[in-house]
Amino acid sequence: MEANVLSLLNKVYECQTVCKYCFNACLEEEKIDMMRRCIKLTVECAEVCEHTASSLAYTSDFTFNVLSICVKACEACAAECRKHDRLHCMECAKACSQCAAACHGYMEEYRKTA
Repeated sequence: MEANVLSLLNKVYECQTVCKYCFNACLEEEKIDMMRRCIKLTVECAEVCEHTASSLAYTSDFTFNVLSICVKACEACAAECRKHDRLHCMECAKACSQCAAACHGYMEEYRKTA
């Protein structure tokens, strides 16, 4: 596997893990109603990251499309997490932003070689 694919996989798995952690931490918040959208997006983002990792590992014909969806999911999750003054949300926003940037960068490289 190429080094840049492995690097991207690391970012995707890190994002997935941090999203799952954020999801769980949000469930423990006292005012859980405020966290509903954050909870929803962290679950969705983690699921999209899981699918993205599989697509990258199998070098699917749809990898570019999957990466595009991953960027959107990560950006949406990061934007929502930034609205909450919680350490777990700030860490999630950071991981999501880094994952989106890594996916975007890989997509740019993919376009050049395609």
